[in-house]
Amino acid sequence: MRTPEILLTADKTVMINYRLTCLGGFVACVPRKSLPVQFAKLMEKRLFLPAPTNENGEAELANLFLRKVETTLLESGFDVVVCDSAYLDKFNAKVYGISTIDPFGVGPATSTMVGLSGGKEPFNKFYFEELIRKIRRERPDSIIMVGGPGVWQFDVLDGKQEELGIDCIVEGEVEEIAQDLVKKALEGKVPKKVVGPPAAHMAGIRKPSLWGMVQIGRGCDRGCSFCDPGMRNFAWRPMEEVLKDARINASSRYVGSITLLAEDELRYGNKSGDWTPCGKIVDLIEEVKKLGKPVSPTHANISSVVSAPEVVREYARAVGLTSDNFSAFQVGLETGSPRLMKIYMKGKTLPYDPESWPEVAKKGFEVMVKNHIFPLATLIAGLPEETGEDVQKTINLVKDLRRYPSLIMPLFFVPLGRLKENKGFLQKNSLADIYKDLYITCFEHTSYWGRKFTSWGGKSLPLIAQWVLHVGTMLAFDYFKALKERGNSSSIWWSFLKENALFLISKLFSSQKLRVG
Repeated sequence: MRTPEILLTADKTVMINYRLTCLGGFVACVPRKSLPVQFAKLMEKRLFLPAPTNENGEAELANLFLRKVETTLLESGFDVVVCDSAYLDKFNAKVYGISTIDPFGVGPATSTMVGLSGGKEPFNKFYFEELIRKIRRERPDSIIMVGGPGVWQFDVLDGKQEELGIDCIVEGEVEEIAQDLVKKALEGKVPKKVVGPPAAHMAGIRKPSLWGMVQIGRGCDRGCSFCDPGMRNFAWRPMEEVLKDARINASSRYVGSITLLAEDELRYGNKSGDWTPCGKIVDLIEEVKKLGKPVSPTHANISSVVSAPEVVREYARAVGLTSDNFSAFQVGLETGSPRLMKIYMKGKTLPYDPESWPEVAKKGFEVMVKNHIFPLATLIAGLPEETGEDVQKTINLVKDLRRYPSLIMPLFFVPLGRLKENKGFLQKNSLADIYKDLYITCFEHTSYWGRKFTSWGGKSLPLIAQWVLHVGTMLAFDYFKALKERGNSSSIWWSFLKENALFLISKLFSSQKLRVG
């Protein structure tokens, strides 16, 4: 048994099946006991697989955050191993570092699904707590430290750190604090919590990361009140550093494409406060493509799309998008209410005024779709001070967007950033009819386009992604319709069987061609 100084790992929902797209991670948000038992077991068996691992028990693919911590510690001279949680028994480390994204299922996507299920435990919470308890039980003398984008939840759920036996919570950026913190941990002396300052230099990777993910920037300068990334230092990595990481990923047989990660990748290379994309992202993509693997988009801002349609056009050309080869941006639609935009996220609309947000959103969807980039949009339901009139404006906006191929997912408000003292919006029993109407409208839109996506691009999508788009979105529509009309959702199991049957039948027929005018 190997005895490294530090072992880095994550639960099954973070080190998820690499064959899925990065959107497959949303499966972790599903409440485990809201699904039929046999179906849930099948999902767990197929989705939460161990990461590819070498003969020494080291992960050949790992979550990007673990890889960055690994680099930082290796540069400081520590003996570090990254392994999948399925192979912990091969090691006995002095310090265990755990990366987490949504440890207790209170992030926006998970809290929405959990709230609507009546509070059932999601996969991410179950597997995170199972992992921590296993380490604490089998390695009682080791130090356990937890970091990653989900550690804010320990502030929300007071007492969880002590309950699980976690020695230290690491919040913020680790590059400046890792060396001193790990030295203390090896001596058995760590603080209960430490907050890392903005790093002068962002760490790269030394070994391949899940989905070929490469960080090209960090933070956001738009200043939305509800957003955690908006509280971080806004910075871009130099192209040569991005390309170095991309080469490492391109060399892996487990990486099918290079995923460029940023809050708004269209603004790569822009200075803070320069709202119109400068176009350097196109230059970066052209260089990454030379490594021989395709490039996958992640996040963009709708206002950035509208302010630089020529950059979006060149972006799509560089990535190689056509009417038969489309991709998607994750975008924040948030609300259709200019009033709420002005109160909570006026920076999100720049260089445009909050009052023009509905028109900006429609124009942004139009530009993306014309360039074969489909919006995967999220809304926030239940912002503080939101009124029925605000919600109706959001419903109207979603209806106006029906013509554009896209998915629109309404998420419950979760108190983050400067709004962390506010109450969340969690339970289905508290949903007013206007919110049920919002969810019905969104899922009617999403189920309509979701079915078309599986037909257009079904062969290029993992089967589970096809299933979620076809069955899951229609089931959500039926759920909210039943909740609105009958006050309960007990009849959706018939819908579940019906939609699965239709999905299986659809797989017997050849896919259609995608045509967007």
